[in-house]
Amino acid sequence: MSLVVDVLRSATAAAMLFDRGVIGVFVVDGLRVARRIAARENALLIGERDGMPPEGFNLGNSPAALRRARLEGKMAVLLAAESPRALAFAAARGKTALVGLNNVVAAADAVCAAEPRQIDVVCAGLAGAPDLADVMAAGLLVSLIARNAPRTVNRDVSLHGAAHFCLSVLRMTSDPLDGLWVSASGSALRNGGFEEDLAIASAVGTTETLPWVTEIEIVDGRRVIRLSPLPAA
Repeated sequence: MSLVVDVLRSATAAAMLFDRGVIGVFVVDGLRVARRIAARENALLIGERDGMPPEGFNLGNSPAALRRARLEGKMAVLLAAESPRALAFAAARGKTALVGLNNVVAAADAVCAAEPRQIDVVCAGLAGAPDLADVMAAGLLVSLIARNAPRTVNRDVSLHGAAHFCLSVLRMTSDPLDGLWVSASGSALRNGGFEEDLAIASAVGTTETLPWVTEIEIVDGRRVIRLSPLPAA
């Protein structure tokens, strides 16, 4: 099982879309393919370039805006920079979910319920580099799994790779909002006037919705990741 962490803002937005009644989400990283999938699926176009929705888009991917929108029964195409690559990489190894701080408790619960032999936590990062927002959230995710697994499945968790580093970063952060505020992705959002998004994204455990990868296709040379609130059988 793999868990992809992308707090600002794909994971936060995707879970919120499902909570607002969207029935399916396609995550893509290119404008042309986003428009093509939206036309094919009669779906809403959601996303931003340089802080603004591109021409023809219905909404930006700001959680502050999404939680006020009427979305029931719609399909959605979510334009994202980092998560499509990370989701495709992780999904090649097995069942994969998209995790933010809003659903990190649900993600840890899902892991403990599934009892996988191995859990891969992948941070989407920013522009190919690690980002504090995702590393901190990954630390919280690892902490919850390590704490809950012995109690729920009677088995200790062995940490490998950068898991210890993520935990160390978590311990140095007194409040999730502080971590998001000074992260590279958080700074970019603040500069764009999206401070409210940071407050929303920093709220831990506000939803039990966990978007799962159910299908990956290549369209015009780009990855198209389909998400569902339920994992594929």
